[in-house]
Amino acid sequence: MGTWGLRPFENDDAADWVFGLEDDGLAAVTAALRTDEGYLEAPEAAEAVAAAAAVGVVLGVPVESAEEVDEWAAGADPGEVRLLAAEAAAALDRVLDGSELAELHDEAGNDDWRTSTAALRDGLRAAGGS
Repeated sequence: MGTWGLRPFENDDAADWVFGLEDDGLAAVTAALRTDEGYLEAPEAAEAVAAAAAVGVVLGVPVESAEEVDEWAAGADPGEVRLLAAEAAAALDRVLDGSELAELHDEAGNDDWRTSTAALRDGLRAAGGS
């Protein structure tokens, strides 16, 4: 795995995903949140976390963002993005419960990653009204 940190956009896979967000907008978010069933490899999980965080930025959930994500969020339709809040929270459940990314953070003793990812999930649930 390339460079990675505790925040949603602090790894290579998430940073690469941001380029897709700039190009494809909400379609990139939707695609990243619709993870396949079963075990999630680290790149797919990192993209799902980044997409969920992008949803959170639009909805005012406290999350450390990236400049490009903030720029996209400023032009996004909050009502349209709010419809993805429950799906984003569910994607984070999958990442936390069955992904290589979670295992890597657990092995490294990064309890803060699990805590902040769960907080993002809970914030999305509250912001989405579910």
